[in-house]
Amino acid sequence: MPKSRRNMGRKVVKGETFLRSCSREILAVMMAQRVWLLFAWAMAMSLARVQAVQTNVSSICSPSDPVPLVVKGAITYVCVNVNNEYRTLFTPVADKFTVLRISDSWNDTRIGANPSSAFLTVSSLKYRTSYKLYSSASTGRISPYMTAIISVKKGVVQGVSWDEGCYFCTVDMCAYNLFSKPEETTSARLSGQGKTCYTSVDNCTGNSSNSSDASINVGDSTTAGSNATSSTTNTTAQCDITIYVGWTGTDKNGDYLGSASLRMSQFSKYSIGSFFSNIGASLSKLSPTSRNEDSS
Repeated sequence: MPKSRRNMGRKVVKGETFLRSCSREILAVMMAQRVWLLFAWAMAMSLARVQAVQTNVSSICSPSDPVPLVVKGAITYVCVNVNNEYRTLFTPVADKFTVLRISDSWNDTRIGANPSSAFLTVSSLKYRTSYKLYSSASTGRISPYMTAIISVKKGVVQGVSWDEGCYFCTVDMCAYNLFSKPEETTSARLSGQGKTCYTSVDNCTGNSSNSSDASINVGDSTTAGSNATSSTTNTTAQCDITIYVGWTGTDKNGDYLGSASLRMSQFSKYSIGSFFSNIGASLSKLSPTSRNEDSS
């Protein structure tokens, strides 16, 4: 065989070996990025101070009417509502990507342990989302992690919507979860909308006093995924209501609101470096440890 052909054959073999090696390296990098994404997300969850107050359910999520305009960097109002009956009012800073967590909610008979299931909405000022099923009495499933986007125009809230997607679970643990009313019925379900991860309530662990008159005990979260401390609560956060909130649009002064770009459906479009720098700079967390809504 001519020398030139032998050299060509060697080059082809070396080229194939090089491509296989590159493929393995690329796969390893992709897996490493996914691991770092999850790690960064968990670390970011632990970086905030918590604040919250309790309120009875009303038609608006605001202490006053007319409601105040949204101003970037100023306190605003976001509510998590359960079955149109219980509500927690949070006071986050507008346009800071925020985590709202209600500790021990999975084990509360008014919420996660409700024998009639628990449906959530998120509201801001005069608008709220459609319903998502947090816990299902019929299937034993619980969907603790959700993301809400608040749309604003010149400081006036235009609407609140759910960001759908299953980013931290496999396909078999992902289901459509969006309803027009708080009922587990075919007529109430919005077909093909609201992809959300779920888990079995059997995976939830911990204990709680579940006292209906427990007081609010607000503290600092010091470890990834932990709850604020409470003398009456000792439970893991893996099944608690955990809602990420971002803003989009313009505030009262015409300044752009962009924290909605930090939601997970947007993270998947960018590199891990971009994700880590953005989330580390922009995240805050609010986390009450118990609920005490009066019936009056």
